[in-house]
Amino acid sequence: MKLFSVIRKLFPPLVLTALLIWGMIFLQNRLLRTAKQEKLRFSDVSAQAIPGNSGDGNRAAIRFVQKALGSFRGLAADFLWLRAERMKQEGRNFELAQLSSWIIDLQPNYASAVAYLGWNLAYNISVTTSDFAERWRWVQEGIALYKERALVYNPDDPEIYRELAWIYFHKMGDTMDDAQAYYKIQQAGKIVSILGSEPDFAAMAQAPGGKAEFQRVFAAHKKDLWQDDKNFDSFYETLYRKFTGVRPSALPDDFLANDQPLRRKIDAALRAEQLRREEKLDPVKILELHQKYGELDWRTAESQAIYWASLGVAADPEKGLLCKRQLVDALAAAFQAGIIQVTGGSEVSFVPNFRLGEPTLAAMEQYEKDCVAFSKGFTEAARTKRINFLKNAVPLFYAYGLYRDAESYYRKLTALDESFKNQNFEQYVFSVWKEEVRGNDVKRAGAIISGLISTSIQYLVRAQQTEALSYERMARYLHRYYMQQSGDNQRTKLPPYSEMKSDITLFYLNHLPPAQAALLRQAVEFENIQKKNDNIKKDEKK
Repeated sequence: MKLFSVIRKLFPPLVLTALLIWGMIFLQNRLLRTAKQEKLRFSDVSAQAIPGNSGDGNRAAIRFVQKALGSFRGLAADFLWLRAERMKQEGRNFELAQLSSWIIDLQPNYASAVAYLGWNLAYNISVTTSDFAERWRWVQEGIALYKERALVYNPDDPEIYRELAWIYFHKMGDTMDDAQAYYKIQQAGKIVSILGSEPDFAAMAQAPGGKAEFQRVFAAHKKDLWQDDKNFDSFYETLYRKFTGVRPSALPDDFLANDQPLRRKIDAALRAEQLRREEKLDPVKILELHQKYGELDWRTAESQAIYWASLGVAADPEKGLLCKRQLVDALAAAFQAGIIQVTGGSEVSFVPNFRLGEPTLAAMEQYEKDCVAFSKGFTEAARTKRINFLKNAVPLFYAYGLYRDAESYYRKLTALDESFKNQNFEQYVFSVWKEEVRGNDVKRAGAIISGLISTSIQYLVRAQQTEALSYERMARYLHRYYMQQSGDNQRTKLPPYSEMKSDITLFYLNHLPPAQAALLRQAVEFENIQKKNDNIKKDEKK
């Protein structure tokens, strides 16, 4: 009788649970079919994604399930986890992406589970295909799961910020993935499309945030813009679609053509809005980072990592020690190779962002102090991190002709690690260059070689031919040496030396004062004539 009584009590909720799970599966399959037909991204949500947003159909369905299931919600989530694991084994990646969003909606506050789901898409699923474009898509799906789901539910959880920063720093910024160069080009192109070639972050930070603020700020000009407040929503969304419908984003040529100051303000407002909607980046926060650390190149993955790690530190300074470690690592990487030199073609080159030198050291020193209260092991690791940063900074400064900085950082290095005091400064620099080139670090090698070419050009425009030739030969030697070590590996190869020199020379021609640019142009023309004559002589000998 007792068994019958227990069964009778459990039967209704079990039936209800089974019906709800069946309904979820039915709804999921229907959404999947629609998504495939309409070619939708599974992570698409509204610009201001929050729980309860009526514009998100998936969330509305999940909210119903959450309330209906009550205490059985965990059972439904367990079922979805099992189903997700089976889909992963069967290679049903589209369904897995959708289920990942559902699991987060059912168990939004389990940070470790949330972090795993995003990491799984960006790492495990992405490498199941050899197609770089498809890999890029799955990395973006993983990132979107963090930005558009996990952080909406957990805006104060440093672990989620750290995991998101790690994907930018490691998956996209590092060179471990065969598609790393493709990721960097796509990331740069995406940001340039939003910000343009010369972004004005101060104007974007001062611009109105969102539709309602736009209407209030530009109300004095409504006769020239939307005429009637009843038509404002339609005007705004139409203008935004036109603005974002071209690459890079831009206002129509005839829009406020006779009022350029107003046109620039609206341009800044729309760029800020697109940055918030598509990348979830706040221009006010970007400006704060520039004021604290120095101007960043937002085309790079390292800048994105700095942004999200810094938000993690701000979200919970007490628990955000790992975010602080991620932040200093991203700052160090951005210092060493944080500015994109070339964005065209199938390869990219990087140069150091020297503005980050002192702020990075300051951040590392603070991180080391924070580690003292945590553990001795963390403190020692933080100190080693600072030593390694100085070891890498010295030869970079030297390569770019910044000799005073190189010597200053070398003194800081010897103060931290006395083992370097017995080494000759210049011998140390050259030994590090060769070691870096041998180490297959394409970004570091590219930055050093680019620096030597840049220094050669600087000597050239000062008519110091001997010094210019010396740096040119060193650059050629290190490039040839690196290609002998790593040139056969698509993941780690550098662009041809001639392309690197051509790109850097073009940069200087566009940015030097006219008189110095003319000297450089003459030197380039003379060099081209010499090469032509050398080729003629070779042909005659043949």
